Amino acid sequence: MNPSQRIANAIALFNAGQFDHALASVGDMLHGDEANVDALNLAAACARTLGRSGDAEAFWRRALQRDPGHAASWNNLGILLQQQGRLADAGEAFRQALHLSPGYAEAHYNLGLLLQQLGAFTEA
Repeated sequence: MNPSQRIANAIALFNAGQFDHALASVGDMLHGDEANVDALNLAAACARTLGRSGDAEAFWRRALQRDPGHAASWNNLGILLQQQGRLADAGEAFRQALHLSPGYAEAHYNLGLLLQQLGAFTEA
């Protein structure tokens, strides 16, 4: 099975609520210089869902080291940071996602929610 197929399989496991299995299925794609950014993004989502926010942040930061232009990782990191109350950092992450992908609807939505939370209604 090639990396794309393995990630698709892991996404199916994630969508079925089998977060531990999804994470395990991409485990060997998360380390070293050849770490797969999509696998790291998925691993982070699994870790966050399993309540392992430290692991999730580490996976997203590693994904962004590998590919600073991965807008989905910026957006997902922003969600985690917002959940942790790190609102300024979350805003930076959402803005970076939008800088990379101006039409990214989910990042627009998440930034809007953050701005609303901050009471910045005119900017939202």
